[in-house]
Amino acid sequence: MKLSFTLLLVITIVLLGSLTSSVYAPNSSSVSPQGYTGATGQNCRSCHSSYSLNTQGGSVSLTGITATTFNPSQAINFSLAINHPNADRNRWGFAIKAVNSVGSSVGTFSTTNPNAMLNGTELSHHNAPSTAASSSYTFSGLTWTAPADVSGNNSTIKFYYAANAAYANFSSSLDYIYTGSITLTAIVPPSCDTAYWTGAVSTAWETAGNWSCGIVPST
Repeated sequence: MKLSFTLLLVITIVLLGSLTSSVYAPNSSSVSPQGYTGATGQNCRSCHSSYSLNTQGGSVSLTGITATTFNPSQAINFSLAINHPNADRNRWGFAIKAVNSVGSSVGTFSTTNPNAMLNGTELSHHNAPSTAASSSYTFSGLTWTAPADVSGNNSTIKFYYAANAAYANFSSSLDYIYTGSITLTAIVPPSCDTAYWTGAVSTAWETAGNWSCGIVPST
């Protein structure tokens, strides 16, 4: 009787532990937990802590977001590339967030990549892709669309992004986390409240091309 009770107690503890783990542990391979891009100071190394951040000569970089400026409502297509010095990585994850000068999420992310998805105000991996042992992986088909209003706090946008070059050993160990950021400044159209005469086309008042904002002012 004593043995049976002990066995039952052990089984109960194991089941409770398993249930607690399944309820509270984020399923990071399916989708990245929000808030770990570096925008608020936290990154994926909070869980994947085997190695220091940005070690071993690896990196994460954006292709397509190379200019330092953007236009209102502009759709910017980009890719996110993860590189590791050794060809021993076989699962890959990422998350990216765009914030304005006061840290608020801004713009809209979208994607045509089946292994990426909108994740709240972030864009992140979806069912993190597995590969043969490799030193690099690129998430393509990603898009960020700028807000129509680029005045005030929205005049400066900063992208924060984090990537995981994972060992895929069914745990968060032996993974390398890389982070990066890039800042863009809005190109603000001239206000017609301050339009001035340029005479660029002719001497005709009614020709729009003769005015700095391209609109003929009223009388």
